[in-house]
Amino acid sequence: MRDSRSRNANLHVCRKLVFAALMGMAGLAMSVPAGATATLTFDEEFNSLSLWDGTSGRWGTDFWYDPLNGNGNTLDGNGEQEWYINSNFLPTNGSKPWTVQNGVLTLRGRHASKTIQPLINNYKYTSGELNSYHSFSQLYGYFEMRAQLPASQGMWPAFWMLPEDGSWPPEIDIMEVLGNDPTTLYTSAHSEQNGQEVNYGVATKVPDTSKAFHTYAVDWEKDTITWYFDGQQVYQLATPPDFHKPMFIEVNLALGGYWPGDVDSTTVFPGQYKIDYIHAYSSKP
Repeated sequence: MRDSRSRNANLHVCRKLVFAALMGMAGLAMSVPAGATATLTFDEEFNSLSLWDGTSGRWGTDFWYDPLNGNGNTLDGNGEQEWYINSNFLPTNGSKPWTVQNGVLTLRGRHASKTIQPLINNYKYTSGELNSYHSFSQLYGYFEMRAQLPASQGMWPAFWMLPEDGSWPPEIDIMEVLGNDPTTLYTSAHSEQNGQEVNYGVATKVPDTSKAFHTYAVDWEKDTITWYFDGQQVYQLATPPDFHKPMFIEVNLALGGYWPGDVDSTTVFPGQYKIDYIHAYSSKP
């Protein structure tokens, strides 16, 4: 989920090819000492929504490299069709693609009103992205989300992690699901070795992720990275050599792109990515 202005602009073009080949296959940095007892280090229950305002707040709504009061952004290197709304850009923040009700966060992808399209680079759709860049990052540990995902052409929800120092790779994709196939879970990692991008990952068949809430998790340790769906291991990887720096959390709902394909006449709006909680621990509880 990197922007085209990064030095690896072709990430998701490559990822599309990688996963096509794999379809047949099943702010505050926390340093976690090896062998430590599992401790809850990040607890977001979404009883309220604390947005970064430049001074305080848990969740940023724009990418870390964008200006605080900028008009938002998209990941155009992925061919995405939505514009992520920035809560600190007053002319458009009333569209609120991120809302909390009854302890559940909903990221909504929908049509942009004609009145705001000129303010968002004439994009036709809006959506939400949240990240913990300003408030929380951690080296190693267990990261888990409980969520219900949208099922519709072009919807692309993700739960992922990036380094707090702004470098890329590495990247850990804890969960990606394409709305036109809500029974396939993609789990992956992106590394650089000897100057070359190296992609790891599997596609796993799971129950329909749009019908109920499920848990998605990764246990990132010094020696191994292990992914889980509803508490069951789906993939394990020997930790690549560049995965030894603190990372922060990202969640977003993309619309369209080179990998999922564009939204079309069958797409159901609004797309709704519902998140019950996001937790991080010092190690697997």
